[in-house]
Amino acid sequence: MKKKFLLPTILLSTLVLTSCAGYPSDSSATESSSSSSSSSSSSNEEKTGYRKLELTDTLADNTEYGVFEKSSQCPTTGNPDILVIPLYFADMTNGFTSSQIAKIEEAYTSTDLEAKGAFPSLREYYYESSYGKLDFDITIAEPYQCNYTCDELNADHNRVIPNIMYEYFLSLPEDISSQYDSDNDGYVDSIHLIYQTNYSVGSGMPWWHWTSAIYPTGTSGLDAEPCTFFFSGYVGLEDTYGSIPDTHTIIHECGHSLGLPDFYDYSYGACPAGIVDMMDYNIGDHGPFNKMLLGWTDPYIVDGSKNDFEITLRPFYSTGDTLVIYPDDFYNGSPMDEYLVFSYYVPEGISGIDSEGYGGMKFLGYDEKGGTYSTYGLQGFHVDARVAYREESSNGKYTYHYYESTSDWVLHRDDFFYMLASNTPAYTYSIEGTSLTTGNGYNLIEAISADGVDYFSDLRTAMDNFNKPSILFQEGDTLGESTVSDRFNNDGYLNWDFEIVEMDENGITLHFSML
Repeated sequence: MKKKFLLPTILLSTLVLTSCAGYPSDSSATESSSSSSSSSSSSNEEKTGYRKLELTDTLADNTEYGVFEKSSQCPTTGNPDILVIPLYFADMTNGFTSSQIAKIEEAYTSTDLEAKGAFPSLREYYYESSYGKLDFDITIAEPYQCNYTCDELNADHNRVIPNIMYEYFLSLPEDISSQYDSDNDGYVDSIHLIYQTNYSVGSGMPWWHWTSAIYPTGTSGLDAEPCTFFFSGYVGLEDTYGSIPDTHTIIHECGHSLGLPDFYDYSYGACPAGIVDMMDYNIGDHGPFNKMLLGWTDPYIVDGSKNDFEITLRPFYSTGDTLVIYPDDFYNGSPMDEYLVFSYYVPEGISGIDSEGYGGMKFLGYDEKGGTYSTYGLQGFHVDARVAYREESSNGKYTYHYYESTSDWVLHRDDFFYMLASNTPAYTYSIEGTSLTTGNGYNLIEAISADGVDYFSDLRTAMDNFNKPSILFQEGDTLGESTVSDRFNNDGYLNWDFEIVEMDENGITLHFSML
């Protein structure tokens, strides 16, 4: 069974019963994200020092890598279905007003929220963030009053929420469940339960915003069974913009339904990923690691074909241009490995909205209008998304082993367990009996600061500095020992230095030299 999350506020919890028309797209973005070459270079190709890579084993083509079990994740490309059910309980006389339903519809499908000074609708956001590869088909159902009271759900949400979803489909005049199963795998793609309650939203589990999945037995008689779902109070749409819906939370939670993990530390001891990412603190765009996992962009990789070269990356928000540097010869051809990843951050598009400040960041004692970066610059991360296979010993205990070579990957990839590192120490696994929370910390994803200062190992420091301009690499900056260690968790070495030699609104040029 996959890792279980059951932690507070706007993020992920798993529940395993123990627990149309597309929008216009940027042509350059579509071209960049869809075009890729073979991962192997022929001897006749010009040696450039880098090459475009066609990733394999992303969440788009192997759902076992995500936070839920296989087949329970919403598809990450194409036109998957989201069924939004405005939900209220048996002990409530009032459900939803017509204006509240209109706000839900706006939050999910509107095309003009940005023009009103707010964040885009969920559908618009994912279409833009995916460079046109993901265009949700969204249905807003009629408000539904279930047969359970608020107290009954509060007492046993593990049982009641699955029952509510089955109850909903079985109450309809005919079985329409298959209409919401775009990939015909027997599971409804994703259900969003937007509820009204007598409880105070945020007062404790289950009364916060969270995403989960149930694993049906197949005995309901439905053509497609409920599986992945999002449970969120209606008041979450009213957090920031008044009469205009605030979509940050539903967009973050939708990322979980696609298989993405949280990037923040559930214990609130640190902010390893640097906060500026939709899967960290609900702001801005999905970052390059997310988009590689989701199958939305293929990176350039430094391939060692030249010892001295330059590469220009265009703005990430519109093209998906991404650069990956691996520390050694072993590379398994997927996002599930250890590497550095860079992209050219420009405060435009989705990220540009929050660069002017997002009032929803007022939490944990942080009273200022936080947001994404307001300056241009190269954004960098260290990723340790290596996956492990497991072996069972005679006493029934498991030992987990990382893949150490390409042949090892081929031999054991069907025995895959999942990514062992996490940004929450309590959820980081041991490898071959050694805890990954000691030494380097073995975070899943860590922000790299251009000025070499570690802003993110302490929550208070991180909150005070998370969108500091000096975190981004600027013209003249170099990557060296002051900004990233030359030793990786896998004992590989960074064999390259780079300097930013030019930067404008159209792109950023990096000069690489081998050490």
